[in-house]
Amino acid sequence: MTGAAEGTDHVLEFILYGSSAIFAHACDVLSSSPSGGTSFGAAFRAITEYIARYPMGTILTVVFMTDGHDTRTQNLPAEKHAFVDFLKTCGRQTTIHAIGFMPQHNRGALEEMCKMGSSEGMYRYADGRDSGLEARFAEMFRSEERRVGKE
Repeated sequence: MTGAAEGTDHVLEFILYGSSAIFAHACDVLSSSPSGGTSFGAAFRAITEYIARYPMGTILTVVFMTDGHDTRTQNLPAEKHAFVDFLKTCGRQTTIHAIGFMPQHNRGALEEMCKMGSSEGMYRYADGRDSGLEARFAEMFRSEERRVGKE
């Protein structure tokens, strides 16, 4: 999906994750529902694969969203370490933003993720109102446009 962010040239791609992670289209995201399990490790591995598709020097933004806590990753500290190591050495400028969208999400874990990229991202909470998630995305896109415009 190109130009979806209110007339910008952002390219939006999606990874859905539960106990595993898959690359998805916008229609898949809109029709998805929680699967009962969450593996941040599976998400980290899919994001790593996604980032590796792009040439060195590319500026990439990831928005990590969750409705809860990691319940499936066997060794979360090792998965986080591998992900951070990849981000530090991948040769691409990365920013990780995070959105929690249920009251029980793990805010501390999301705030930690926002510090993993080469530029610090922002954490936001999207409440259950219809415009909550849309407003958080709009904030993040505006922030990215200002950040990228300075580089």
